[in-house]
Amino acid sequence: MYLSLNDKSYNTDQKKIIYVLSFMNEGTAKTWKEAFLDSVFNDVNQDYGKFNDFLLNIKGAFSTADSEGEAQAQLRQLKQGKGSADEYISQFRILAGRSKISDNKALIEYFMEGIHTSILSKIFALDKIPTTIKEWYDKTSQFDVQYRRFQEISSRNKGLTPQARKTNAARYVHSPRNPNAINIDCLTTEDRELCMKERRCFNC
Repeated sequence: MYLSLNDKSYNTDQKKIIYVLSFMNEGTAKTWKEAFLDSVFNDVNQDYGKFNDFLLNIKGAFSTADSEGEAQAQLRQLKQGKGSADEYISQFRILAGRSKISDNKALIEYFMEGIHTSILSKIFALDKIPTTIKEWYDKTSQFDVQYRRFQEISSRNKGLTPQARKTNAARYVHSPRNPNAINIDCLTTEDRELCMKERRCFNC
């Protein structure tokens, strides 16, 4: 993209190739660059060659020999783990594109093996089980959001102190009245003072 945007400055194959080589400074890329430059400098004309051929050489050197098979193997190993369903779906989409698998049944089989069993059980409990990979994406994302919402509410309740939980519970507890309790509110103030003065019980 940069070379296309600056095509007036990088207007020869040699300039384009040298520009790309300037970024290949670490690891196997650096080793490949050094080998490439050796072949150029050992040539009498020191010809860098055509830019398109240069790109093909890079792809041949760094692409996996069986990129489709490698993507399928990664699909088989891909698991949702602790991440969200949306993260898992994004990774799955990328690998599915690289694997060149277009059959819905095959993709669904790969997809089911990676999602949480709790989500899988909810989908199989539906009246209508999804039949396309797109429907599986949507349902998995939906149930994952619901599950995480439930976990959030549950963790908030668990975060209450024992005293707070006891206080909350006490709001809904009604202690039964003792039938033998004395109701002194039925006496007048004068009656209560007289009972106390004469040391009589309130029942008397």
